[in-house]
Amino acid sequence: MHILAVNKTDTMNTYWFGGAEIRTLNILKRWVDLGHKVVLISSLFPGAPRFQEVCGIRVFRCGFPMYRNEIAPFTLDIGLARHFVRMKPDVVYLASTPFPIFFPRLLGFVASMRGDEKTKVVAHIDHLQTFNTSSSSLRSFLYKLNEQLTKTVPCDAVTTVSRFTCEKLQHFFRGKIVVTGNGVDTTIFRPMGVKVIPNSIFSWGVFYERKNFHSLIRALKIVKRKIPGARLMLAGEGPQKQELLNLTYQLGLSDSVFFLGRISTKQLVKRINQSEVIVVPSLLEGFGIPVIEAMACNKPVIASDIEALRELIRDGKNGILFPPSNIVALANAIIEVLTETKMAEHIANEGFSFSQNFSWAEVARKELEVIIY
Repeated sequence: MHILAVNKTDTMNTYWFGGAEIRTLNILKRWVDLGHKVVLISSLFPGAPRFQEVCGIRVFRCGFPMYRNEIAPFTLDIGLARHFVRMKPDVVYLASTPFPIFFPRLLGFVASMRGDEKTKVVAHIDHLQTFNTSSSSLRSFLYKLNEQLTKTVPCDAVTTVSRFTCEKLQHFFRGKIVVTGNGVDTTIFRPMGVKVIPNSIFSWGVFYERKNFHSLIRALKIVKRKIPGARLMLAGEGPQKQELLNLTYQLGLSDSVFFLGRISTKQLVKRINQSEVIVVPSLLEGFGIPVIEAMACNKPVIASDIEALRELIRDGKNGILFPPSNIVALANAIIEVLTETKMAEHIANEGFSFSQNFSWAEVARKELEVIIY
């Protein structure tokens, strides 16, 4: 089968990729292993070659070279059309929507060039993007436009990662919607037996406002009143980094909050294992891959009490949930995990057992089943 996939960027963009790109890579490379021909259309970024083979996937990058990929989806259509004609794919797989409004018309026009042959279109949507008026006018406009355009994409089927997102999508799509979930590679994310740094807190991701890292930094200020040696490590890059650095300085936490930048997967696994507690403070998630990755390393997880994360965490059983706007509740949860050793071990062990149910191979199988049938 010939599969033409599209995503706004890819995991070679070391500054600017997230869970969607990790998911896309894990799925596409497994399809390649099954003998399918896979081409990925992605956007350019500084220093990127226009063509690169990654894990057997032929990656073609086009569009405007962008350091920030917020509007990169608006530049991929010409590349998609070009490779559509060359490849004559059986399936177009939109690995990360939304796309511009002329995309459906363009795809329909190109498809018509193949006569009676039918090209299937499957879109994967992790979550519907949100926006707020406190962002720049351009960003607010783009987020709102993206949200509206997502509703216009005509697909044979839509896949998503959680029941929560599925329920939201049912308001926009009348066709087939399948929850295929997310996975974790337990041969990579696993307990390592390394020395744990006392009173250490770790979190990672792209520094977007919705990731809520500012609340975690504010919570640390409260934690240090009870545990003076507490320290927070943040891994990642993103548009909010300078704001987070400024907040850290304003709160007098420059010697307690460490910004690690973008780190490799190997470094990430080591950092998780070295930490006493993992915190996922997001305001919005479609699934929450860091939760499962931390659990697979047998670490206690504290996460926001939002719809998608409730599907992964049973409060007090395999993790702790806190109201995402309640900084005091987050601080108290961190203090509890750092001081109550038996409780921390219990939720870590329960989380580890739960994480073993997630597999990228199974996710790839479910996605392929949607494409085939």
